[in-house]
Amino acid sequence: MSQPYIVTGASGGDPFVGVGTRYEVRELALLHPFQFSLFIQALSRIMGISPKADENVPRDDPASWEQMASIHGMIYDLAIQMLRRIQLVHQIGKDTATMSVRARYQPTLKSRNTPRIPAILFPTWHRVVMLLVGQAVYLQAQKIVNSLDPETPNINEWKHAAQKLRFPSFLDWTTPDTLTDGFPDLFQNDSVSILLPDGRPRPVKNPLANYPLHGLNDQFPDRPLENAYFKEWLRTCRCPPDEKNDQDKTAHDNYSTLNDHIQNGGTYYYDDGGGKQGAFQFPGWNGMVNSVGQLFTYPNLILEPKLHGNAWGTFSNTKKIKDMKQIPGMKGATLEASHNWMHLIIGGQGHMVDNDFAAFDPIFFLHHCNVDRIYAFWEYVYPDFWMNAGYTDDNGMRHSFKATDGTFTEKKGEKYDNNTELSPFRKADEDYWNSDDVRGLTPDDRQKYYTYPPIVSADGKISVQVDQPATYDQRKTYLGVLAKHWQYDPPNEVAQLPRPLKPPFFRLHGGLLGLPETHTVFENYRLFTVTITLNPFAFNGSHLLEVFLHDYPTVVIGAHAVLSRVDPNRCSNCVARRDEGSMSVGRIVVPAIFIYGILEAKGLNNENATNEQVVQAVKEAFGARVTTPGHQRLAVAHPRLPVGAEPGDSSHPPLDAGKVPELAILSAFVSYPRDDPSGAALHVDWQDHGKILGDVWKNTNSEAAASA
Repeated sequence: MSQPYIVTGASGGDPFVGVGTRYEVRELALLHPFQFSLFIQALSRIMGISPKADENVPRDDPASWEQMASIHGMIYDLAIQMLRRIQLVHQIGKDTATMSVRARYQPTLKSRNTPRIPAILFPTWHRVVMLLVGQAVYLQAQKIVNSLDPETPNINEWKHAAQKLRFPSFLDWTTPDTLTDGFPDLFQNDSVSILLPDGRPRPVKNPLANYPLHGLNDQFPDRPLENAYFKEWLRTCRCPPDEKNDQDKTAHDNYSTLNDHIQNGGTYYYDDGGGKQGAFQFPGWNGMVNSVGQLFTYPNLILEPKLHGNAWGTFSNTKKIKDMKQIPGMKGATLEASHNWMHLIIGGQGHMVDNDFAAFDPIFFLHHCNVDRIYAFWEYVYPDFWMNAGYTDDNGMRHSFKATDGTFTEKKGEKYDNNTELSPFRKADEDYWNSDDVRGLTPDDRQKYYTYPPIVSADGKISVQVDQPATYDQRKTYLGVLAKHWQYDPPNEVAQLPRPLKPPFFRLHGGLLGLPETHTVFENYRLFTVTITLNPFAFNGSHLLEVFLHDYPTVVIGAHAVLSRVDPNRCSNCVARRDEGSMSVGRIVVPAIFIYGILEAKGLNNENATNEQVVQAVKEAFGARVTTPGHQRLAVAHPRLPVGAEPGDSSHPPLDAGKVPELAILSAFVSYPRDDPSGAALHVDWQDHGKILGDVWKNTNSEAAASA
């Protein structure tokens, strides 16, 4: 057995390399031309598309694109080298089978099981994946610079760039530029201009556009029902056309559809309060970004220490832990949810929507780098929320997080925590990385050789730097900056309404249980959310649950995405979760403009409207549908729909009870610190207004539903 491949991050094992910045990829291209050039050249070599064949990394090399991408789904030699174990004990149901690593992990979808990644390790496991890829790019950049003639113009700048280059760069889909400009051209064009050592820019093949699969597609199963021809496509593709065309199965990227999903959530028409009709264009981008902003509203001020593990269990993933106490202010606000949504939007029916293939698309690692960036800022302001002490149930009893199935190194039923091995990644000959190793980017944390650019408040006065120590009071201030940066700003929302929300339901009357003396409630507003619980295996593969306005079915308020595999039977992780009845949870925030429009339409935006009338109007305002990533409808819940108006009428059979999603409406007041009105929002007076749409779900795609 060969020696394990050691993951060091962008240092190549040299502890004196120092810290470099992972830049947003468009900033890297525009402001750091030497680093960007090395990045493109290094990536081309790793992907095997460099014009000089002898420069390309061999496909069976642990640092090749094929091997690194395979870790996420298809297991190849890299996993075998890292494991360095001849025998594994693998739990299959009630039986224990011992088999060789090579026999278990063959490079074919029919005979391999993927490594079990416990749900709560989603952020930390993927951080090591980023270190692995960053290490490969860094080492190739060093080779490129070391091969230059010492008399090369600007040789010192090339050397400095190679030393500071940190990949993955991140693709920040949360920036307003995404809303105005759509998907970056940098990922669409077949060629890209880079600076070469002679000092002149030249176009080269763009490694960010796609990855040529080098025959790997022969192992990918087609999904003809969705016009997804993975076996025929010779390269990765994004959001391919959704119309069926059996004669043309070549890979196509459909960026106009991709941009439409990001930029257009529908147009909402409402009464402006003066007898005129107003129009509000609600882009899908708003919902995506707001889901990130919600991560920075966790109630750190009033959360008991015994619930800190519950906070991590909620933040880290979408899996519902059955006996874990749910905290209303956090339920459904998860890092994985926003991550899943972008996978489905970018992928459509393409490679990013399936965990077996996703990592082959070059954008995968830049997307995950942005997820890691969000995680870095979250752990920076919530340092006490961690997995080490387990979680607490409704009776106050403490429990360890446990593995439903085994991993490479953990047996079924064993607890997992901050010391659980993040297999198959080695940091030394016999030691795996664990979550404590990857936690934090400050000087007090284990060196990972990278940081992220600071996030600065809108007025430019506050800079949040994840690599600098911070006090508790500073973190409270930073929470407000980060929530607003990611578009969660109720006062700004309310200020843009045509008229105030007038019912007494939106005003505080007397004292309020749970409101700290240091805080004051923001009047004339309540946060409304739709919480979602659904069976992630109810439909084959990845899918979206979209919540829309009942009277405007094209206006999508938000969505909860399930990222899955075509066939969960090929994944021991998926089989275990399915067999245990695992559920996925999410949350959608209802923008204030919609609450305003709902009440105006019902004649309820006045002081005489009762609380019951307001709540009932909101509960009746929504419909929902489940679609494939290509927006083929699988199920719909649309009460009072005229027959024939849209799939979902009485001509469709009811959806099987085991597949019916559970949606509920909750609301809360939002409070802010008296001495810092721009500080961290604290949600108080959470009220559960009950479930919606439970008995009106229809199966709108019998063939797809029956095959699940």
